[in-house]
Amino acid sequence: MKLPSEPADTHDLLSALVNGKHLETAVPRALDFVARDPLALVRFFRGDALRGLMEVPGWYWTRHPSLYDRYREALRAAAVARLRLPLETRHEFWSPLELREEP
Repeated sequence: MKLPSEPADTHDLLSALVNGKHLETAVPRALDFVARDPLALVRFFRGDALRGLMEVPGWYWTRHPSLYDRYREALRAAAVARLRLPLETRHEFWSPLELREEP
């Protein structure tokens, strides 16, 4: 059953991370994706789930140290995984996410 504050699909998940909304459900869900594959593709490019997590504000991680530990593990695993990618595709990880809401 979908919680009312839970992002409905992966686009919503990525948007929630980038825009700092529904973090209580979005962050654990994204961490599940990157635990299985640190370069998980949820919308745009390999690793976009982790890139979305990189947009989560510091105050959130301060309040959730166990989730922050999982995030740090994912960062380390993704760095190693990116080294295994062909040179021509490694840079995709740093592509813009383009999901910011307009004020």
